[in-house]
Amino acid sequence: MSNKMMVFWLSTIVIVLAIVFVSGTYFYLYFRDKKMLRLAKTSTKGTVVGYSSFLGGNPPIVEYKVNGVTYKKAFLYFIIKTVSTPWGPKNAPNLYTREDILANSITFHRNSFVSFNTVLRTHFPICSYMTVWYDPAKPSRAYVERYCGVNRYYKWAGIIFSIMMFLVYIFLIFVLVKK
Repeated sequence: MSNKMMVFWLSTIVIVLAIVFVSGTYFYLYFRDKKMLRLAKTSTKGTVVGYSSFLGGNPPIVEYKVNGVTYKKAFLYFIIKTVSTPWGPKNAPNLYTREDILANSITFHRNSFVSFNTVLRTHFPICSYMTVWYDPAKPSRAYVERYCGVNRYYKWAGIIFSIMMFLVYIFLIFVLVKK
């Protein structure tokens, strides 16, 4: 077998595996979230027990009970943007309405000198109630208040990665044939 054929088959295997694993992961996440949206039709009241310091914006963590078992879910956003300027508002929590807070994406306006991350803490204080939508067959499959719409990202990321890897593969074939 010539070196060209070995490079061709090796690149074919690597690119196919990359498409299967990376795009497959994105498509798995997309269909998992679609399934959650389809099945999470039951709601319950959950209680805010804390705030996630690992997620952008420090969203509230909501604890809810189903059949005597306690679960926790964080309130999620699709996109969180932060605009911080020296002339920005010092009292940012008062700028947001409930509709702004419950939108799929949010922009936090802050003062770069006096910057406190209290917008979500003000609107959702500890011990306040939030609605949790869950799947009765698997209560850990849930979302808080509304679904944030991340599944769009998964679908498009999988499609774009597949197209990019296919173009890389075409380029490699072109380079091998040209030599």
